[in-house]
This record gives sequence, C-alpha cells and structure tokens, in this order.
Amino acid sequence: MKIVVIFLLMLSNIYAHPHYFVDASIDIQKSKISHTWLFDRINSRLLIFEFDKNKNKQFEKEEQLSFLKAHFEKLQGDNYNLFIQIDSDELVAVPSNRKVRIINKRVEVSFDILLKIEEGGVLCTIDPTLYYAYKLKDVNSIYKYEREVSEHDYCLGVTK
Repeated sequence: MKIVVIFLLMLSNIYAHPHYFVDASIDIQKSKISHTWLFDRINSRLLIFEFDKNKNKQFEKEEQLSFLKAHFEKLQGDNYNLFIQIDSDELVAVPSNRKVRIINKRVEVSFDILLKIEEGGVLCTIDPTLYYAYKLKDVNSIYKYEREVSEHDYCLGVTK
C-alpha cells in the first residue's frame, strides 16, 4: 500500500509546472539583501488588469497592498520561497520595504531582508509547489559568491 501511495505522489509531481515566471535580481550588502522580482509579460498583463483598478498604469498604495496580500503574503508559509542560511543557522525571512510597481508593462515586486552576513551564507529560492519559477538575472554583492542555477530556482553561496 505504501508503494502505491508513494507512486501516486510522485506521479502528481510529474505534472506540476510553474504558473509564474520571475526574473530575479539580488543586491547583497553588509546588513541587508535586496530582492527584485520581475514577473513575466503574460502574467503581468493579467495582474495589472486585476490590481490596477483605476487603470492609470501604476499601482497606488491600496492597489499595492491588495496585490501583496494576494500574491506575496501567502508565500510566508514557505518563507517567501527563500532559503537563507547564515553561519549554519537557517533564518526566517522577514521582508521589509515591500513595493510593487509597473515597469515597462511588467509587474515588479521589491523587498529587503535585513540581516548581517558575518562569515558567509547561502541564499536560495525554492518553491515546493513549483508555482513560481525564478530565473536569476543579476547579482550585485559586496562579497564573493558562487551561483548554482536550475530551470526553476537558484542558490548563491556567499563568502567574505
């Protein structure tokens, strides 16, 4: 019976695929990591249609809050699809300075994670549901780093 259940769970993952494709940029500083997620053009059109209520091609404060509630805050249960390990401790992501903008007809979400990198660490995106696919576009860092990328996510190993 266990084998049948495991087989069915594996089979259901075969058909999982991303719904949102996100171009990610990272800026690693001494006391924070700034993230910028730029949604793909097709989903951006749908999201702009849904959340730009007054159709002025920008997100007003209430529209931003509505977007964040629907598409960002729900990621909290999976640590905002981030794995952060500093000095062998896994950290809980607490985003600050959250913003949502429309840039060249694409939705951009930006936020900071405040932390101090003393000896180095690891930063990864990982979505256990495969609902989001993250493509690492740009890294700016005051530290040395190595990158590992796959089709749906990435990891950065940061060293001083």
